[in-house]
Amino acid sequence: AGVKVDSAGGGDVALLQEDLIDVMPAVEEANSISEELDKRVKFEIILISPQMLGKMQGTKAEGFTDMKSSTPEVCVKMKNLENGTEFIWPKEKFLNRLYLMKEMYNNYEEEDDDWDLPEEKDPFQEDVNTEVSIGTVQVFLQPIAYMVEMKEQLEITDIKGNKIGVMNLEVAPCNRKGREYTEADDMFVDSPEELVGKDVHFWFKLVNCRGLPNKYTDVHCKYRVYLDEEDVTTEKISLTSNPDFNHKKMFSFTPATRQLID
Repeated sequence: AGVKVDSAGGGDVALLQEDLIDVMPAVEEANSISEELDKRVKFEIILISPQMLGKMQGTKAEGFTDMKSSTPEVCVKMKNLENGTEFIWPKEKFLNRLYLMKEMYNNYEEEDDDWDLPEEKDPFQEDVNTEVSIGTVQVFLQPIAYMVEMKEQLEITDIKGNKIGVMNLEVAPCNRKGREYTEADDMFVDSPEELVGKDVHFWFKLVNCRGLPNKYTDVHCKYRVYLDEEDVTTEKISLTSNPDFNHKKMFSFTPATRQLID
């Protein structure tokens, strides 16, 4: 299937190959059933890196919340060929759905009048309101270590590393009351070491996204800064591929630690 798995350790490779051996024929069978029943759904194996897995845990996607791994995970992408929506399923969820697909196909073969199930029970369907991760952006805050304002346009990449849009954001140092520093304040430091033990405050501004896929109705962003354990979430913007979030949040580190500066 064109999946290369020799980049992990020996034991990890064996587990990865075992998962692939389980899932590859299952995906073929699911696609055959989908075609026979004219469900207009296609399944595809994908490998999700540990880094991406960690980001997906920030969504409410079923099966990903408690998943932890130091190696790639075998998952299945389900694509609706009619509207182009895509969902990523953990292996276990896909295999459970496959049992229901087989049952549906057997009922179809036996010419059962009720073989086709309502949408909420159809194993080939996913709730269109299910939260999915469109893509990710990694923001490096080095300018703050020198108390310098940052304005960036960063690429948004999907689970395969393809560019799907851009995000415009700003980071601005400020005082404890939220007033942004200007050149006149002369807050620039020559070395981040100077900030250790001092209070550091800054605004994080998520301005907008541009050029997103237009198949999504509601779009919002989630992010974490440094050691945050909870996501910060912007408001949802509907019916546009160029959402203006104009979101801002102030962060304070009192004081800045060496771990933060490093």
